[in-house]
Amino acid sequence: MQSVILKQIPSFNNSVDLEEDAMKRSCVGIWSCKRCKRTVAGGAWVFSTTAASSCRSAVKRLREVK
Repeated sequence: MQSVILKQIPSFNNSVDLEEDAMKRSCVGIWSCKRCKRTVAGGAWVFSTTAASSCRSAVKRLREVK
């Protein structure tokens, strides 16, 4: 039973130091890293949403055009 529960809990990497299972959801949309004490805004159920990913890629592309 515990193995089923552990498979349902996703692990999220911290984008700064890429530590496995570093990001935990503290409340809806607020994610905290327990190692570096960094707090970021994200999705309600996942750390990074598809809209945020497309926005990051668009900003990166526009910065490269300059």
